[in-house]
Amino acid sequence: MPAVNLSRQLEAEYRTERYNEYARISRNVAAAGGLLVLALWIRDLLQDAGGAQETLALRLIMAGSAFAYAAAIHLRTRRALVLGAGYACVFVVEFSILALWTRLDAPPSASFPGFLYIYLILPVILLPFSFRESLGAIVFVPLIPNVQVLAGMAPGLPVLAFNAMIWPACAIAIYANGQYDRLLRRLFASQGRLKELATRDELTGLGNRRFVMERGAELLKLARRHNRSLAVLMLDLDHFKAVNDRYGHAAGDDVLRFIGVAMTLQLRATDVAGRTGGEEFAMVLPETGLQDALATAERIRLAIAATPVPTDESPAPIPVTVSIGVAALDASGGSLDDLLSRADGALYQAKRAGRNRVCAEQDPDGDGGTGLATGTDRPRR
Repeated sequence: MPAVNLSRQLEAEYRTERYNEYARISRNVAAAGGLLVLALWIRDLLQDAGGAQETLALRLIMAGSAFAYAAAIHLRTRRALVLGAGYACVFVVEFSILALWTRLDAPPSASFPGFLYIYLILPVILLPFSFRESLGAIVFVPLIPNVQVLAGMAPGLPVLAFNAMIWPACAIAIYANGQYDRLLRRLFASQGRLKELATRDELTGLGNRRFVMERGAELLKLARRHNRSLAVLMLDLDHFKAVNDRYGHAAGDDVLRFIGVAMTLQLRATDVAGRTGGEEFAMVLPETGLQDALATAERIRLAIAATPVPTDESPAPIPVTVSIGVAALDASGGSLDDLLSRADGALYQAKRAGRNRVCAEQDPDGDGGTGLATGTDRPRR
């Protein structure tokens, strides 16, 4: 499976998305692992009733570390702290296993199944984290017992047998975790591409109606929460049907692409723009009052009117104009649909007043429009 390289921004988004998606599963497995550690005390009791009295405290410490990790996730602790709690859990459990078996009347090799339990549970516990973040915890499993042996804390442990068993299991865990990380990255990248296809207009490269509605609703919510200004623009090409009829649909596509570029050049990076219909475009401008929105709309109108569109379908560039309606957020409330509807009403005023102009919703007769009337025929959208 080929590796998927993500940009720094996408890498951060991937890690956040993975954590949000799998943290609940990891929490539940960690809690279940803590209960399993406590339940295994019954085995201690059956194997060595006297020694089991000494292992109970260790069992409680091991289970407590697992419960602490689950609690850190449940309480929505910072992601970095949750990862640290996960590492602490692995360290505590690892360090305690051999100490536990030295208190029982059993050979040290009897602790081997405990390490295999860890490899069964560990990949799921670390599921919310990337391969690089969880790699150290996987290596802890075979490494810590060897350190304990060197420190004289695990007398009698068959070191060669332990390493012959545990390192192949570690290699398998590393490989499986790496492959799973690649799979999740591929899925994340594919979902991103699908989302972009679902929210982008293929012809102009702008967002589509879905994109404008989703992102615009988020901006509207933020504007209301923080009592900030917001405005929307509805733009429609004048006599677009005549362009298609005279020059063909290929020329019409060139005109639409030109409109998309001209709009983008006049907007900020924080503004949202999209093609919402055949020749209709919508823009959502955060931190923008009515007067500033009118000024932005006028710049767009002038830029388009001043630059005829070159196309292979016509010997000369095609002159085009647009009409724009503007509405601003006010105390009346309402949804983004309501705000766009008000801007659409202002757009209709601009059409009625002769096209190639900007109108705000406060101008019921079109007298307050800022553009120049260039046509006197019956309005067509």
